[in-house]
Amino acid sequence: MEGKVKWFSKEKGHGYIFVENDKDHFFNVSDVIGLELPENGDTVGFDSGDDEKGKHAYSVEILCKPLPGIIGIPIDYRVTCTYCGRKMTPRQLTQRGYVRTSICPYCQCNYGKQSKGLDFFSLISYVILFFLALIFLGGVFSSK
Repeated sequence: MEGKVKWFSKEKGHGYIFVENDKDHFFNVSDVIGLELPENGDTVGFDSGDDEKGKHAYSVEILCKPLPGIIGIPIDYRVTCTYCGRKMTPRQLTQRGYVRTSICPYCQCNYGKQSKGLDFFSLISYVILFFLALIFLGGVFSSK
């Protein structure tokens, strides 16, 4: 038979396999074939049997692992900080609406690439200041 692992606990050593149009099958870690233990959402093949508590799965073998993000398995988008080594989501610091840097929320160290160079508004500000300085200096020297 084939089914999907509905729930499995490595700590407890047992889990349940969901089979369409049938009851859930209980299995124990000793029923698993191979070195790798199944995880939630894995497609497994097994032999079905009955015991005193209900349906039991024997000779459980992993056939297929699901892709991350499918069947409710979350994708971890967090990154590891190069300084403190913790998993985190970088916080972005902005200036005038533009991202200037990203920092680790735990150690406050810079993470990732910082924007280098001038953005458009900074460039315009410097050009205006340059022309104002020329006008001021021109007025100072021409008044003599």
